[in-house]
Amino acid sequence: MDLAYTKGWRFTITAQNNSEQNVYIRQRMIEDMRLRNFSPNTQSAYVQAVAVFAKHFKTSPEKLTGQHVRQYLLFLIQERKVSVSLYNIARCALRFLYQITLGRDER
Repeated sequence: MDLAYTKGWRFTITAQNNSEQNVYIRQRMIEDMRLRNFSPNTQSAYVQAVAVFAKHFKTSPEKLTGQHVRQYLLFLIQERKVSVSLYNIARCALRFLYQITLGRDER
């Protein structure tokens, strides 16, 4: 299964130099996972977890902060009452997205 062609989310960020070139976060995240030899199932689970996170806030994850991540993880535990495994997938996916793909180190 090629994740580049699956249904899901696609968010853009404009390059720092204000050019018209768009960088697709989703594709970059998939590439980052492939470089680290993540299994296709892990890649799919992480992409879906980030898509649900973005849908929850109705905006690109690039515009969200560590405080949003914390709020969302609390929502998963307290309101959605998700399993530990689903919680861990979401937590690890968001950590990967922000630390590796977006290069942020917020806590």
